[in-house]
Amino acid sequence: MLKKRMFTVAASVLLIGAAWAQTSSQHFAKDGLSFDYPTGWTADESKGSGQMQYLTLGRDGYAMIMVREPRGLVDTPDKEAHAKHLIQDGFVDAWAKNFSDNGAKAERSTVTTEIAGGSAECTRLSAMLGGEPGRVDVCWRLVEKRLVQMAIVGSTKDITKTAAAWDLIRNSLKVEPLPQPTPTPQPSPPKGKP
Repeated sequence: MLKKRMFTVAASVLLIGAAWAQTSSQHFAKDGLSFDYPTGWTADESKGSGQMQYLTLGRDGYAMIMVREPRGLVDTPDKEAHAKHLIQDGFVDAWAKNFSDNGAKAERSTVTTEIAGGSAECTRLSAMLGGEPGRVDVCWRLVEKRLVQMAIVGSTKDITKTAAAWDLIRNSLKVEPLPQPTPTPQPSPPKGKP
């Protein structure tokens, strides 16, 4: 009886520890973009540039998550259409080409999710990857007049396993408004002169 209780206590401690490990997180914040991501994951900024923040988040045995945020202001319908075509459609087309170059025929569909508390449109490319089903979801949304794009890629099994990390990043993501330029005061003309 004592062994059974000790086993139950030990199992409970392990479960609580595992739950805590899955819920503890790290915080990324740079240039107005911030989000939380699970402890044990790495955030690599090496693909970023002066024009775009580009992070890949990963952990062995899990799907890869990407966060891309161009630094430009998207404050008109024309800029939104251009950004969507250049950033979203261009990234989806690159993934479709990657699949076809590797002999996979990707099926395209549209799904929705939430990013930063609002509805986001996603393009899903599903295919057989290395003999098992997999996909990439490429999602986008305007947040504080900036386009934010998130993607998750991997086998269906790895994407399912990565759901908690994907949810944490999507739901905690924030974008600070870009600072507004301060108008330069115009000098007053000298008195007595028109």
